[in-house]
Amino acid sequence: MPIVVEKFLTRNDISESDHIDLIKTYADADEMLWQTVVPDATSPQAFLANCFDNGGILYVARFNAKLIAAAIVDQHSQLKALCVRSVTRRRGVAKQFVVDLAKKHGPVHALVKSSEAHLVDLFVKGEFVENHEQSTKDCLVFERY
Repeated sequence: MPIVVEKFLTRNDISESDHIDLIKTYADADEMLWQTVVPDATSPQAFLANCFDNGGILYVARFNAKLIAAAIVDQHSQLKALCVRSVTRRRGVAKQFVVDLAKKHGPVHALVKSSEAHLVDLFVKGEFVENHEQSTKDCLVFERY
């Protein structure tokens, strides 16, 4: 599934239709996902209203001009709130998205709970390298340069 990765630096960069697609993308995600970026967020709308605070950059993936995935890269180049729209999951979108995002953004890293095997697998397949010096038994650090 060929995707195109774009980045948004401010709320004003997001069109009305993109905003609707982002709400749909994050609507079926666990709110803990948003709260890694916006601790007080209780809805996708609240998350999107504040995701640019503190220098966050919103990256999106499109397929056939439709927004199908999104993630935040914070001011420390940490990848957060990665979410693929539920109707597009299980097609390799997340892997392609993180690889293309890293190419577009430059060096990024992600913190992954070692118990979340699907995420560990995603970053390994996306050719991220585990930073053994910073990883712990419970939390792995993956990097891509």
